[in-house]
Amino acid sequence: MHVLIRRDVVYLHRIRSCVHMLLKLPQDLFESVNASNHTVTIRGRDRDGQWKLSKIWFVTAENIADARKVLGFEVHTLLIDEWAEVELEIWRFMSGSVRSPLAVDIAGRPTTAQILGASTPGGAGAEALKCLFGCDGPKKQAPGEDKSTYRPGQYRAIKASIDQNPTYALGTAMGDQYRASLSDLPLAMQAKWVRGEWGAVEGCYFSIWDPSRMVIPFAEVRANWWDSHWISIDYGFGRSSAAAYLHVCLPDGRIVTLAEIVEKHMPVYEFAAEIIRRFDLDGAHQNGQRRNIEAVFQDPANKSQTGTGHSVRDQINEVLAEYGLAAIDGSDDRIGGWQLLFQLLARGQWFIADTCPLLIAAIPSRVHDPKRPGDLIKVGGDPLDDAMDAARYGIYSFIIAAEKPPELVLQERCRELAEQGDLTSASIHYLHMTAQPKYQPARLGRYQPRRSFR
Repeated sequence: MHVLIRRDVVYLHRIRSCVHMLLKLPQDLFESVNASNHTVTIRGRDRDGQWKLSKIWFVTAENIADARKVLGFEVHTLLIDEWAEVELEIWRFMSGSVRSPLAVDIAGRPTTAQILGASTPGGAGAEALKCLFGCDGPKKQAPGEDKSTYRPGQYRAIKASIDQNPTYALGTAMGDQYRASLSDLPLAMQAKWVRGEWGAVEGCYFSIWDPSRMVIPFAEVRANWWDSHWISIDYGFGRSSAAAYLHVCLPDGRIVTLAEIVEKHMPVYEFAAEIIRRFDLDGAHQNGQRRNIEAVFQDPANKSQTGTGHSVRDQINEVLAEYGLAAIDGSDDRIGGWQLLFQLLARGQWFIADTCPLLIAAIPSRVHDPKRPGDLIKVGGDPLDDAMDAARYGIYSFIIAAEKPPELVLQERCRELAEQGDLTSASIHYLHMTAQPKYQPARLGRYQPRRSFR
């Protein structure tokens, strides 16, 4: 079977047009056409001269559920139109069906099961393709994927431009008209469609991004253990990744994001242990001197109960408690958060260390959400999306906190008493501050009964 996919549902109308065009071809070129399920059956002789049937299937795949359509089939060739619009997780899922026992084609030429695609730069899956195929630089694994499983020889990019398309040849009426329309496009789209630059992002939110100024070597940060550090966490389920960042506020007021962790399908306790290890919260690499962690901000949704009755917040805090830390709610104001990150970058107040490659890749690839002005488009299953959310929780929550959260105040007071050796007072203070009031306090006036309006 050969499968031709595209992400958008509008493509179905074009599929029907293609199927109807096939009906105009000589009958001996195909066995049958089924317009209702968008399949074309063709015949061909194998090496032994036997007639074999094969199908061409036109499908759309907007999500994993759509991708399941091809499970159970042997797909010799998976063709992806506008590949950059298809998320990495979708076509990775479908690639498991790309297999075939055929070693040669009908002409005796070597053949192999493969994925082929065509696309202009830009889209939900563009960053992954840019890395895997080395479109604008050296080949490397896609964001969030394991480097050890990446095989560069599996990927080959063939660049093409308008000059290689005879339909729009220079000097022809159609070619001149199309080229004139391209010159009217925004500069970012011209960079993509005319020059084929994968780094150009139309509708880019962080249009001021300049890695030469905003990314600094980790060795040049010069942060001390006593500087104000904090952590931000966004633990995702299913298609999402678990992401965490370590930030520091330097004495001159600049904020630097020092380190990152972005992992898929990592159990909560293991992820929390990785935070301790990679962020060196036990001081193993600083002669036993622990960093001054002032707060741990986490996605508010992570405190919801799981099937075990033990929330992600509870599990992470069990691990952090050993180091005197506890995660609290970060701000979930997406629009306000993106605006603040933009302003900090523009003013030279937020920098990213070169030890955070996913965040560095995420910032220039995020685009405006046309359906929600001020917000970014969410890309399900994209680790760069989770990386941005985790960074936003930390930076925004730390800056807007006009006063310290009660949980943090309590934690610091108990720590002070414990360090003085007064464990009894620390315990009494904790119990007093966390005790629930047994009786409702008296109020002036009368209690008004609640009224329900239906």
